[in-house]
Amino acid sequence: MMKPRQLLCKTLLAVGCLQMVIVLVSGQPTGKVCPPVAGAPGCVCDHPDGKIDVRPLANSDGTPKYTNLTDPNKYPYSINPCTPFSVKGGCTNVFICQGDPHIAGEFYSIADNGTEKIYIDTDNKVYLYYTTSVRFAKIYLECDKSVTGTPQWDIKGDSAVVLHYEFTMKHASVCPGGFRGRGGGSNEIKGL
Repeated sequence: MMKPRQLLCKTLLAVGCLQMVIVLVSGQPTGKVCPPVAGAPGCVCDHPDGKIDVRPLANSDGTPKYTNLTDPNKYPYSINPCTPFSVKGGCTNVFICQGDPHIAGEFYSIADNGTEKIYIDTDNKVYLYYTTSVRFAKIYLECDKSVTGTPQWDIKGDSAVVLHYEFTMKHASVCPGGFRGRGGGSNEIKGL
């Protein structure tokens, strides 16, 4: 027979494992993979309504296109949706890097190189999906033909589920069939 303390420890361990399983399951992609285009990076796919190509909205020089995007908890993010970048003293070879507003020089990799894929979820929303060994990120690609310069961002961070990050990028270039603009504008966005 187990002693009360052993039973409590076993129960807490089970609850801790259950919480970890919930986090891992909630971070998995939903829907189906948008068919990739042969020879293109994971940010290009053959959507049933036309090709989606996020490359015009990314830098190709190893730097993040968008910096200082902040979530509701004031955590800043640097994002380059198609080409990996590195941050001196922090993230290496990533698509999304999170800074820590409480610890100067502290960075967290949110989206590792080689993990990017476009998915179409069960509600027909299109998103870029990325992972690290413990974090998951989705950038929802919201088609808006009126946004042709700098994309409009909605940065949720991991406010809904710990270690599961959500962003929305609104732009004409993410519409199936695309837009021929370059997603110009400033290399820096100061949050929404």
